[in-house]
Amino acid sequence: MSWRHVALRLPALSSWKLFVHALVFWDAFENPVFLRDINRQPIWYGLARRFAAFPGLTLGLVGVLSLAWALVALYLGTLWVWLLLVLLLLVFMTSAALGPIVVEERAKGRWEVLLATPDGVESVLLGKVGGALWWIRYLIIALSALLALLAAGIGFISLVLIPTGLTTLDDLPIFFLCGAAVALPITSAVLFVIDRTQQYLLMVVAATAASASAASMRAAFATSAAAVLLVWVAEFVLAATLLALQAGATRLSDLTYMLALAALGPTVGYIIDMDLPHAVLYAAGTLLLRETLIDTLWRWSLRRARP
Repeated sequence: MSWRHVALRLPALSSWKLFVHALVFWDAFENPVFLRDINRQPIWYGLARRFAAFPGLTLGLVGVLSLAWALVALYLGTLWVWLLLVLLLLVFMTSAALGPIVVEERAKGRWEVLLATPDGVESVLLGKVGGALWWIRYLIIALSALLALLAAGIGFISLVLIPTGLTTLDDLPIFFLCGAAVALPITSAVLFVIDRTQQYLLMVVAATAASASAASMRAAFATSAAAVLLVWVAEFVLAATLLALQAGATRLSDLTYMLALAALGPTVGYIIDMDLPHAVLYAAGTLLLRETLIDTLWRWSLRRARP
């Protein structure tokens, strides 16, 4: 049977399915692979424990890095650098957690045994992804709280900025204006949360695809980190290009704006620089493109995970 026919039979993956199984763990505890992995320390955990064994050295290293980053923020004159640091931490931890999930099992001769489970390769891979993310769940929870705070701010910004592009507000009934004043910030905040969550899920699938394709443990860590960073950078470049075409190339020379775009994603740029119809159109296109990439990379991961 050709790879084309196999690809057509591979199960599709939506961001919602990945969110349910591997990020919030709603159905994960029914997966025996997930239960197995959350009771086994991941390979990177030993390195973290070594750092924890030398708290003075660890605190000193953290202090030096924090000072260096503070100097960078002071030089650039923007606080967005700190949010980028937090996101870089998430990127690094995600790639470190997901990089070895397939290649480690192959190196120890256990991958074919796992694939013999009745639920098949997709269930095994979902269980491995969920089990890996379980070990960094507190970081994800902390950043989810930060995401909620940012979403509230984005909702307020949308209420201030988007209506300026509407020229017929005076002709609208008062009840419509009141309803829009409530619905617009809530919708913008929810859209921002969906946008950021979907981007992270795309990073997760990219790291999984890298792990399934890697030939060695060292290559798995390197390619996983590269894949996650590539997703982030590619989205930033595409969003910056689209916004430059819509709002003018002068935006590209605004360092604060570009750092905010890298940290907050394209949706915020759409809200700030576009009128309501264009913001909705570009946001929908971004979500659809990511959804397609998630499904494509997942199918690739399943193909590469097969023996």
